Amino acid sequence: ISEGQLDEEKMSVERRMFLRSEDLLPREKICKRVVGVIGCGSIGRQVALCLGTMGVGKIVLVDFDMVSDVNVGAQGFNVGDVGAYKVDRVGNQIRAMGTGVEVEYKRNRYACGMDVGTDVFVCVDSIGRQVALCLGTMGVGKVVLVDFDTVSDVNVGAQGFNVGDVGAYKVDRV
Repeated sequence: ISEGQLDEEKMSVERRMFLRSEDLLPREKICKRVVGVIGCGSIGRQVALCLGTMGVGKIVLVDFDMVSDVNVGAQGFNVGDVGAYKVDRVGNQIRAMGTGVEVEYKRNRYACGMDVGTDVFVCVDSIGRQVALCLGTMGVGKVVLVDFDTVSDVNVGAQGFNVGDVGAYKVDRV
């Protein structure tokens, strides 16, 4: 098999990879998107992997945390991932898909003004509200807050929630 035949076969596989979703996710639009994922734990990892499968143009992964033994299994990491940055392991999984998605790694906490793309998924726990508000003031196109926690009495005051928010989903109170 010649090098040209290998290149042609690779392109053919890449084309077929997106055929099933072409009606829902037009390739010419999706491949131009730059999407940020803030937080690469259990939810952020899954969001990033889904975006990689969709074939977005670029994914910006933001997380300062390293994989620890408590992340194995529960967050989808393996024993061999312990001690590595979460963004590195998630990014490597995306690249291994072969969808051609560009991955940018930011191995630190999100900070206001950090360039994370025009569409952002906020997948962090305790500071999700603050990050979403910060992004909202920067002219980011779309912000999706991903959090399944409810407000408890320990969240009142320190995280900007009121007593009347207790019991509600945090994302409903942003």
